[in-house]
This record gives sequence, C-alpha cells and structure tokens, in this order.
Amino acid sequence: MICKLETISISSIDTEDTTYRITTPLPDSDLVRSISDIGIINPPILKQKGSKYSIISGFRRVEVCSELRCNKLECRIPGSDTSEINLIKIAISENSLQRPLNLIEQSRALNLISFYFDNDNLLKEASALGLPGNLTRIKGMKILVQLPQIVQEGIISGNISYAIAQELHKLPVKACTSIACLFRELKVGLNKQKEILNFAVEIAAREEIELTDVLEDRVLEKIINNDDIDRNQKTGKIRHYLKKKRYPAITAAEAEFLKNIKDLNLDNHTRLIPPKDFEGITYSMNMSFNNIQELKERKELLEKILQNPVIKNILN
Repeated sequence: MICKLETISISSIDTEDTTYRITTPLPDSDLVRSISDIGIINPPILKQKGSKYSIISGFRRVEVCSELRCNKLECRIPGSDTSEINLIKIAISENSLQRPLNLIEQSRALNLISFYFDNDNLLKEASALGLPGNLTRIKGMKILVQLPQIVQEGIISGNISYAIAQELHKLPVKACTSIACLFRELKVGLNKQKEILNFAVEIAAREEIELTDVLEDRVLEKIINNDDIDRNQKTGKIRHYLKKKRYPAITAAEAEFLKNIKDLNLDNHTRLIPPKDFEGITYSMNMSFNNIQELKERKELLEKILQNPVIKNILN
C-alpha cells in the first residue's frame, strides 16, 4: 500500500467517525508518556473525506495528541483509489500486528469484512488477517459487539466468558445487563457462571416471571451488598439460594442428608454417597485403607454405622 506523509491539522480529523475503529479503550498513560517524550513513531492512517479526515488506524494516537493540545500531526494518507475493503484490511492488520486482538476487537473486525465476502472467501480473508477461520466461530464472534456495553467490558476483562456471552445474547437487554453486573461483582469462572445463569433462567420460566425479577430478589441483593463477606462467600450463598429456589425438594433432601451424615460420625476415609439428585434409592459407600489394620478399622466403623439408628433414617 502506497501512502503519502502529510501534516494534518488535528481539528480537521473527524474523531466521531468510528467506522474503522478496531481497538477498545486501554489505559493511555504509557502512550501519553511516549508521545510526550519522543513524538509519534508510527503515524496514524487517515482517509480524506471532503474537507475532513476519517481515522483508519491510530484512534488512540490521535486522541492522545488532542489531549496534549497538539495542533498538527504527521499522518499517512492512502491513495484516493484505495478500495474500501483494503482500507478495512489496513485497519485490522495495523492493529493486529501490534498485539493480539481481544474478543471484542475481533468481533468488530469480522463485522467489517463480512459485508464484502461470501463464506468461502470470508474464511480465507479472516485467516489471513489472524482472525478465526471457522464459520461457526465467526457467527458467534460477530454478535459480541451487539451486546450491551457492560457485557462487552466484562468480556474484555475476562469476567464474562465467550460461552456465557452467547447465552446472554438471547436475553432481553435489561436481563443481560443485570447478569453482567452480577458477574462483574462476583468474578466467577465459566462453570459457576453457567450454573447461576441456568438457575435464574429456569426459576423465571417456572414461576412465569421476568428474569430481572429473579436477579433483583431482595435476598440476592442483601448477599451482594454484604460487605462482611468476600466474593467467594457471596458466590456460595447465591448459588445455594438459587439452587434452593430452583430445586426446593432436592435442596431440602440434601440438607437432611448432610445433617444425618454429621450424626453418623464418619471418619475422613469413609464417604456415604447418595443417589444423584436424591431421586433413586441406591446409595454407595467409599472406604479407603492402606493395610490390613486400617481395613479392620473400617470394618469396625461399618459395624457402628449399621447399629446407628441414623442410617435407617437415611435409607428409609
């Protein structure tokens, strides 16, 4: 690509035109220091648009120069015959060469190039630009920029996983935002995110209420706003509360089982395992031992268990 270097007045750059923007906001302290000390090393790329200029690449550089009250800026200007798709490729490659693009940046890039190619050529172009080269993945990636801003921020920070983002896309905006706020507060992993989201969705469906009504439950709000417990404790209490609301019978059976287990006085080498979801009648017991003596001790414990009336409460 042939570009000519021109000194452009910053006031003539249309910073509101984000057509080609790929990057997401990042802390600018290092960039401010660098530009203040040594100036611009890699000039921004601009496209002339009448008497104004649109930014192809270098949004942050232009923003920092504006903050530093620079009046003019040396920029690269592609030839007027440069096609739109080539400008888009320039925007993507200029950013991806500096660092790996995050999920939201990849989503923006895929949305930009998807308009110009059929599926087969899209895969080739995406791969060439370092973007996902799988149609299913591309389809999933493209929807990320359609999510509310708070969800996008959660994806960038890692507080919301890609898999959960796909599920949030199916929800109304208000519910989607509420879930994102909750996950931002808890900072939990994928499995716990799935569990909390599934419980909330199923409770809303069963009780025929809005998902936001489940999430704005007073008990949940009290847990979230409790400054005396940490995130792990909040997560545990929220999961337990939602599970209790979703499966009241199972939760009650589990609580009763745990109480009985405590009364059995099992040692650390013995486990009584209930049927899954307490829906069957078959229990199993796990006893670990390293030698004959320990096996004898387990046998004695088993005899005590059989004589303990609590075991009848469990098995009846």
